[in-house]
Formats: sequence, C-alpha cells, structure tokens
Amino acid sequence: AAMVRMQNEHALRDSKEALRKINEELEEAVRLRTAELEDTVATLKNEIVVRKKIQTQLHQLSRVFMDAADPIIIEDLSGKVVELNREAEVEYGWSREELIGKPVDTLFLPERCHLAVNLRERCCAGEEIRNWEGLRKARSGRIIPTLLTAFPLTDESGDVSFVATICKDISARKEMEERLLF
Repeated sequence: AAMVRMQNEHALRDSKEALRKINEELEEAVRLRTAELEDTVATLKNEIVVRKKIQTQLHQLSRVFMDAADPIIIEDLSGKVVELNREAEVEYGWSREELIGKPVDTLFLPERCHLAVNLRERCCAGEEIRNWEGLRKARSGRIIPTLLTAFPLTDESGDVSFVATICKDISARKEMEERLLF
C-alpha cells in the first residue's frame, strides 16, 4: 500500500509538472497571439486613418469636379460618356441621366465627329491636349465655340482608362474677334 501510495504521489507530482509546463506553453502562446493581435489592431487603426484622409481628399476633389465653372466630361475608351459635372449639364442642356452612356459625339457636329475620335486616340496614347479650339453642340442645337483641354486618366497600373475633357465656352471671345475683323 505504501508503495502504491508512493507511486501515486510520484505520478501526481509528474502530472502537476506536466500541467505546469503545458500551462506555461499556453500562456506563452496567448502572449504571442495577444501581441500579434495588438499589432494587427494598430495596423488597422493606421489604415482607418489613411482611408479617412483619402475619403476626405476624394470628397474635396469630387466637389472641385462637380462645382467647376467649366463643363467637364469623362468618357471611356469607346467614347461613351461615363461622368459629367453640373456645368456640363447646364451648358449642353442634357441631364446627367440622359448623357451618361451616350457617345460623346452627341456633343459634336456630325462632320466633326472624326475630331473627337482623333482627340481620344491621342489621349489614349498618353498625350495631353491643351488650348484646342473646337465646337460643341448643345441639346438645343446651339453651337458653342470652345477652348478644350483633354487628357488621359489612368488606372493603378498606369494604363489609360478614361479621357477627360474640360471645355471653356469662348463665344464672347469669338464674337469680339469677329467685331474686330469687320
């Protein structure tokens, strides 16, 4: 009985030691995992701060785009309007719902549509076009002399995805030039 008791005490002592080692290993694993989680939380907090800054910048740029004094139109590589600002709606007489999805040629005289294609091709090749005099056609049929700036918009990998155009109405300037000539 004494021997069994001694074996049981020895087994109990071994079990307690094994339990202590397992407990230490478990606590170390919990410490390591906690440290990993704290690092992850810190990283996420930093990402949230960065995203909030980006959202603020995006909101500001969106306001600049929408509230610009000149018409701005963004078209895809096939020439379909994908976005326009409020001034484009006012100047050309089309609502955004009516113009988005339509060919940008809608705003050109039929005999000048090839120029829209040429401008888009040049922008797709990476060229920026500045101070190009052209004509735009409003929904009412009114022909608007313009000073156009066109440039490519690229995606994250640097590939051209869209073409943006800003058109300044130069009707007053053209009228003044005509008066000076005659």
